[in-house]
Amino acid sequence: MAGAGALHQYAPATVQPGAPFEIKVLAGVWGEGREASLRYRDWSLQLQQGGQPVGPPVKPARIERERDRVALFFELRAPVSPTERGASLTWQLRFTFDGRTHQVPGPHPVVVAG
Repeated sequence: MAGAGALHQYAPATVQPGAPFEIKVLAGVWGEGREASLRYRDWSLQLQQGGQPVGPPVKPARIERERDRVALFFELRAPVSPTERGASLTWQLRFTFDGRTHQVPGPHPVVVAG
């Protein structure tokens, strides 16, 4: 299928230990086959700290439509362990686009304050 896709990821810069937070992903396409919800599938997000997984991968808590894009909302919780405070959280977003599996890092770390 001709055309391409684009992702935009939104996450807070800092979170408090043990606090819930959300990462939002906007997925869009252009060109032939412009229906993003048909071309993207199998979403998951793996939270990491120090390059190691923090819990299991999570699926989107909800999926909505924002104009011609798909909005996915991943609900997460910051670690509470004192040995993990002050460390940055990163993530890997995994999905299938046009039948091919992709893994994309988050654009910036989330610092666990405290």
